[in-house]
Amino acid sequence: MDDLPLTMTVPDFGRRVYGLGYYAAYEGAKRGEFPTIKVGRFLRVPVRVALRPLLTDADRDGGKLDAIIAGLCKSQKSKSAA
Repeated sequence: MDDLPLTMTVPDFGRRVYGLGYYAAYEGAKRGEFPTIKVGRFLRVPVRVALRPLLTDADRDGGKLDAIIAGLCKSQKSKSAA
Protein backbone atom coordinates (compact mmCIF):
# COMPACT_ATOMS: atom_id res chain seq x y z
CA MET A 1 0.00 0.00 0.00
CA ASP A 2 2.98 2.32 0.46
CA ASP A 3 3.64 2.38 -3.30
CA LEU A 4 0.15 3.73 -4.13
CA PRO A 5 0.14 7.23 -5.59
CA LEU A 6 -1.19 9.89 -3.27
CA THR A 7 -1.81 12.24 -6.16
CA MET A 8 -2.02 12.12 -9.95
CA THR A 9 -1.87 14.79 -12.59
CA VAL A 10 -5.25 16.12 -13.72
CA PRO A 11 -4.96 14.73 -17.28
CA ASP A 12 -3.76 11.33 -16.05
CA PHE A 13 -6.57 11.02 -13.49
CA GLY A 14 -9.18 12.22 -15.98
CA ARG A 15 -8.02 9.74 -18.61
CA ARG A 16 -7.71 6.72 -16.31
CA VAL A 17 -10.88 7.21 -14.27
CA TYR A 18 -13.26 9.04 -16.61
CA GLY A 19 -11.77 8.46 -20.07
CA LEU A 20 -11.32 12.20 -20.60
CA GLY A 21 -8.86 13.96 -22.84
CA TYR A 22 -6.36 16.56 -21.66
CA TYR A 23 -8.58 19.61 -22.11
CA ALA A 24 -11.75 17.94 -20.81
CA ALA A 25 -9.93 16.79 -17.65
CA TYR A 26 -8.83 20.35 -16.82
CA GLU A 27 -12.33 21.64 -17.59
CA GLY A 28 -13.83 19.03 -15.24
CA ALA A 29 -11.39 20.02 -12.52
CA LYS A 30 -12.19 23.69 -13.08
CA ARG A 31 -15.92 22.94 -12.65
CA GLY A 32 -15.18 21.03 -9.44
CA GLU A 33 -16.24 17.63 -10.76
CA PHE A 34 -13.31 16.08 -8.92
CA PRO A 35 -11.10 17.56 -6.20
CA THR A 36 -7.73 19.11 -6.91
CA ILE A 37 -4.94 20.56 -4.83
CA LYS A 38 -2.29 23.04 -5.84
CA VAL A 39 1.27 21.84 -5.24
CA GLY A 40 3.54 24.73 -6.09
CA ARG A 41 2.44 25.68 -9.59
CA PHE A 42 1.08 22.20 -10.37
CA LEU A 43 -2.55 21.08 -10.08
CA ARG A 44 -2.84 17.54 -8.71
CA VAL A 45 -5.73 15.19 -7.89
CA PRO A 46 -5.68 13.50 -4.45
CA VAL A 47 -6.53 9.97 -5.59
CA ARG A 48 -8.27 8.56 -2.50
CA VAL A 49 -10.36 11.69 -1.96
CA ALA A 50 -11.37 11.84 -5.63
CA LEU A 51 -12.38 8.16 -5.87
CA ARG A 52 -14.32 7.99 -2.60
CA PRO A 53 -17.57 9.59 -3.91
CA LEU A 54 -17.62 7.12 -6.81
CA LEU A 55 -17.91 4.10 -4.53
CA THR A 56 -20.69 2.89 -2.27
CA ASP A 57 -20.14 2.39 1.44
CA ALA A 58 -19.94 -1.38 0.90
CA ASP A 59 -17.21 -0.92 -1.73
CA ARG A 60 -15.16 1.25 0.62
CA ASP A 61 -15.51 -1.12 3.54
CA GLY A 62 -14.79 -4.17 1.38
CA GLY A 63 -11.42 -2.82 0.27
CA LYS A 64 -12.50 -2.12 -3.31
CA LEU A 65 -11.04 1.40 -3.10
CA ASP A 66 -7.59 -0.05 -2.40
CA ALA A 67 -7.99 -2.47 -5.33
CA ILE A 68 -8.92 0.36 -7.71
CA ILE A 69 -6.00 2.48 -6.55
CA ALA A 70 -3.65 -0.49 -6.89
CA GLY A 71 -4.91 -0.97 -10.47
CA LEU A 72 -4.25 2.69 -11.24
CA CYS A 73 -0.78 2.39 -9.75
CA LYS A 74 -0.06 -0.81 -11.71
CA SER A 75 -1.08 0.75 -15.03
CA GLN A 76 1.03 3.81 -14.24
CA LYS A 77 4.08 1.60 -13.58
CA SER A 78 3.61 -0.43 -16.76
CA LYS A 79 3.32 2.79 -18.77
CA SER A 80 6.62 4.08 -17.38
CA ALA A 81 8.34 0.74 -18.05
CA ALA A 82 7.40 0.82 -21.74
